[in-house]
Amino acid sequence: MLGLHRDPEMGLVVMAGAGGVLLELAKDVAFCAPPISRDKARDMLKRTRAARLIEGYRGGEPRDVGAIIDALVGLGRLAVDCPDVILSIDINPFAALRKAAWRSTR
Repeated sequence: MLGLHRDPEMGLVVMAGAGGVLLELAKDVAFCAPPISRDKARDMLKRTRAARLIEGYRGGEPRDVGAIIDALVGLGRLAVDCPDVILSIDINPFAALRKAAWRSTR
């Protein structure tokens, strides 16, 4: 799950965590004030238990962390660009695809 949440004291914050019923059950969410860099986005993910699933927990397919980071950075930009327009954004589920293997054709 990715999104923007309006905190009463901080304003819009970027959030990332386990989605679906895991969000309600495990409350596995990390928050970060925008704007966020790629490093901050990566740190956000590492602070969640869902990060282990993203990395390929117990033989599962690793997910495209770069795409998740791009989405988090984009949400941070959106929060900075439209702070008075957005109440909240909830992308749940956010489907992270398998990690893409890049192969040179040269």
